[in-house]
Amino acid sequence: MTEPSTERRRPNGDPRPRPLDRRDFSVRARRRLRHAGLALVAAWIGGFWFMSFWFVAAALALWEWQRLIDGERLWARIGVGVLTLLAVAPLALHGAKYGTLAAMAAGAVAAGAAAGRSAGAVWTGAGVFYAAAILAARLCCKPARHTASPPILWLFAVVWGADTFASSAGG
Repeated sequence: MTEPSTERRRPNGDPRPRPLDRRDFSVRARRRLRHAGLALVAAWIGGFWFMSFWFVAAALALWEWQRLIDGERLWARIGVGVLTLLAVAPLALHGAKYGTLAAMAAGAVAAGAAAGRSAGAVWTGAGVFYAAAILAARLCCKPARHTASPPILWLFAVVWGADTFASSAGG
Protein backbone atom coordinates (compact mmCIF):
# COMPACT_ATOMS: atom_id res chain seq x y z
CA MET A 1 0.00 0.00 0.00
CA THR A 2 1.12 3.52 -0.63
CA GLU A 3 2.49 5.39 2.34
CA PRO A 4 0.71 8.76 2.52
CA SER A 5 3.78 10.57 3.84
CA THR A 6 5.75 9.88 0.64
CA GLU A 7 3.11 11.47 -1.57
CA ARG A 8 2.78 14.81 0.22
CA ARG A 9 3.97 17.79 -1.68
CA ARG A 10 6.39 20.31 -0.28
CA PRO A 11 4.85 23.19 1.68
CA ASN A 12 5.81 25.77 -0.95
CA GLY A 13 3.70 24.01 -3.60
CA ASP A 14 6.70 22.41 -5.32
CA PRO A 15 5.29 19.37 -7.21
CA ARG A 16 8.25 17.16 -6.29
CA PRO A 17 7.61 14.79 -3.38
CA ARG A 18 9.25 15.89 -0.19
CA PRO A 19 12.26 13.88 0.93
CA LEU A 20 11.69 11.24 3.56
CA ASP A 21 12.93 11.93 7.04
CA ARG A 22 13.80 9.66 9.93
CA ARG A 23 10.37 10.05 11.51
CA ASP A 24 8.75 8.52 8.43
CA PHE A 25 11.10 5.58 8.63
CA SER A 26 10.43 4.97 12.32
CA VAL A 27 6.65 5.13 11.82
CA ARG A 28 6.90 2.63 8.96
CA ALA A 29 9.23 0.37 10.93
CA ARG A 30 6.87 0.27 13.93
CA ARG A 31 3.90 -0.46 11.68
CA ARG A 32 5.77 -3.25 9.90
CA LEU A 33 6.88 -4.81 13.18
CA ARG A 34 3.32 -4.74 14.48
CA HIS A 35 1.98 -6.38 11.30
CA ALA A 36 4.79 -8.94 11.31
CA GLY A 37 3.94 -9.85 14.89
CA LEU A 38 0.28 -10.34 13.99
CA ALA A 39 1.23 -12.48 10.98
CA LEU A 40 3.52 -14.67 13.10
CA VAL A 41 0.86 -15.13 15.78
CA ALA A 42 -1.72 -16.04 13.13
CA ALA A 43 0.71 -18.51 11.54
CA TRP A 44 1.50 -20.02 14.94
CA ILE A 45 -2.17 -20.49 15.84
CA GLY A 46 -2.98 -21.71 12.34
CA GLY A 47 -6.29 -22.91 10.96
CA PHE A 48 -9.25 -20.56 11.05
CA TRP A 49 -7.32 -17.68 12.65
CA PHE A 50 -4.53 -17.92 10.10
CA MET A 51 -7.03 -17.81 7.25
CA SER A 52 -8.94 -14.96 8.93
CA PHE A 53 -5.79 -12.86 9.15
CA TRP A 54 -5.03 -13.40 5.49
CA PHE A 55 -8.66 -12.82 4.55
CA VAL A 56 -8.35 -9.30 5.95
CA ALA A 57 -5.07 -8.82 4.05
CA ALA A 58 -6.67 -10.09 0.83
CA ALA A 59 -9.69 -7.80 1.30
CA LEU A 60 -7.38 -4.82 1.76
CA ALA A 61 -5.43 -5.78 -1.36
CA LEU A 62 -8.70 -6.11 -3.28
CA TRP A 63 -9.85 -2.71 -2.06
CA GLU A 64 -6.59 -1.05 -3.05
CA TRP A 65 -6.48 -2.73 -6.47
CA GLN A 66 -10.05 -1.79 -7.35
CA ARG A 67 -9.50 1.82 -6.29
CA LEU A 68 -6.25 2.03 -8.27
CA ILE A 69 -7.77 0.88 -11.55
CA ASP A 70 -10.55 3.42 -11.11
CA GLY A 71 -13.60 2.94 -13.31
CA GLU A 72 -17.28 2.63 -12.67
CA ARG A 73 -19.25 0.45 -10.25
CA LEU A 74 -16.56 0.38 -7.55
CA TRP A 75 -18.84 -1.05 -4.86
CA ALA A 76 -20.21 -3.76 -7.17
CA ARG A 77 -16.67 -4.81 -8.09
CA ILE A 78 -15.57 -4.87 -4.47
CA GLY A 79 -18.74 -6.72 -3.43
CA VAL A 80 -18.17 -9.47 -5.99
CA GLY A 81 -14.52 -9.62 -4.95
CA VAL A 82 -15.35 -10.02 -1.27
CA LEU A 83 -17.88 -12.75 -2.10
CA THR A 84 -15.13 -14.48 -4.05
CA LEU A 85 -12.80 -14.26 -1.07
CA LEU A 86 -15.54 -15.68 1.16
CA ALA A 87 -15.85 -18.64 -1.21
CA VAL A 88 -12.10 -19.18 -1.62
CA ALA A 89 -11.13 -19.00 2.07
CA PRO A 90 -12.87 -22.16 3.31
CA LEU A 91 -11.95 -24.08 0.19
CA ALA A 92 -8.28 -23.21 0.60
CA LEU A 93 -8.43 -23.83 4.35
CA HIS A 94 -9.64 -27.38 3.77
CA GLY A 95 -7.24 -28.11 0.91
CA ALA A 96 -9.72 -28.19 -1.99
CA LYS A 97 -7.28 -27.31 -4.77
CA TYR A 98 -9.60 -27.55 -7.75
CA GLY A 99 -12.51 -25.95 -5.92
CA THR A 100 -10.28 -23.06 -4.88
CA LEU A 101 -9.07 -22.50 -8.43
CA ALA A 102 -12.62 -22.76 -9.81
CA ALA A 103 -13.91 -20.23 -7.26
CA MET A 104 -11.05 -17.87 -8.09
CA ALA A 105 -11.73 -18.10 -11.84
CA ALA A 106 -15.51 -17.74 -11.43
CA GLY A 107 -15.03 -14.76 -9.12
CA ALA A 108 -12.66 -13.08 -11.56
CA VAL A 109 -15.15 -13.51 -14.41
CA ALA A 110 -18.05 -12.30 -12.25
CA ALA A 111 -16.09 -9.25 -11.11
CA GLY A 112 -15.20 -8.45 -14.71
CA ALA A 113 -18.88 -8.68 -15.57
CA ALA A 114 -19.72 -6.40 -12.63
CA ALA A 115 -17.35 -3.82 -14.08
CA GLY A 116 -19.53 -3.63 -17.15
CA ARG A 117 -18.26 -2.97 -20.63
CA SER A 118 -15.52 -0.68 -19.45
CA ALA A 119 -11.90 -1.17 -20.41
CA GLY A 120 -11.16 -2.02 -16.78
CA ALA A 121 -13.15 -5.26 -16.80
CA VAL A 122 -10.04 -7.38 -17.37
CA TRP A 123 -8.11 -5.50 -14.67
CA THR A 124 -11.05 -5.89 -12.30
CA GLY A 125 -11.06 -9.66 -12.78
CA ALA A 126 -7.28 -9.82 -12.47
CA GLY A 127 -7.47 -7.94 -9.17
CA VAL A 128 -10.00 -10.37 -7.74
CA PHE A 129 -7.88 -13.31 -8.85
CA TYR A 130 -4.78 -11.68 -7.34
CA ALA A 131 -6.48 -11.02 -3.99
CA ALA A 132 -7.86 -14.56 -3.86
CA ALA A 133 -4.38 -15.91 -4.59
CA ILE A 134 -3.32 -14.54 -1.21
CA LEU A 135 -5.71 -17.05 0.36
CA ALA A 136 -4.96 -19.83 -2.10
CA ALA A 137 -1.24 -19.64 -1.30
CA ARG A 138 -2.01 -21.67 1.81
CA LEU A 139 -2.45 -24.71 -0.44
CA CYS A 140 1.20 -24.50 -1.46
CA CYS A 141 2.60 -24.11 2.03
CA LYS A 142 0.88 -27.03 3.79
CA PRO A 143 0.97 -25.64 7.33
CA ALA A 144 1.48 -28.01 10.20
CA ARG A 145 -1.45 -28.81 12.43
CA HIS A 146 -0.73 -26.58 15.41
CA THR A 147 2.33 -24.55 14.56
CA ALA A 148 3.72 -22.40 11.79
CA SER A 149 5.24 -24.55 9.08
CA PRO A 150 8.73 -23.94 7.69
CA PRO A 151 7.47 -22.98 4.18
CA ILE A 152 5.26 -20.22 5.62
CA LEU A 153 8.05 -18.90 7.82
CA TRP A 154 10.44 -19.00 4.85
CA LEU A 155 7.90 -17.09 2.74
CA PHE A 156 7.57 -14.46 5.47
CA ALA A 157 11.36 -14.14 5.73
CA VAL A 158 11.83 -13.71 1.97
CA VAL A 159 9.05 -11.17 1.56
CA TRP A 160 9.98 -9.17 4.65
CA GLY A 161 13.66 -9.25 3.75
CA ALA A 162 12.98 -7.98 0.23
CA ASP A 163 10.61 -5.31 1.55
CA THR A 164 13.11 -4.15 4.17
CA PHE A 165 15.90 -3.97 1.59
CA ALA A 166 13.68 -2.06 -0.84
CA SER A 167 12.58 0.48 1.75
CA SER A 168 16.13 1.02 3.02
CA ALA A 169 17.32 1.47 -0.57
CA GLY A 170 14.64 4.09 -1.13
CA GLY A 171 12.07 1.97 -3.03
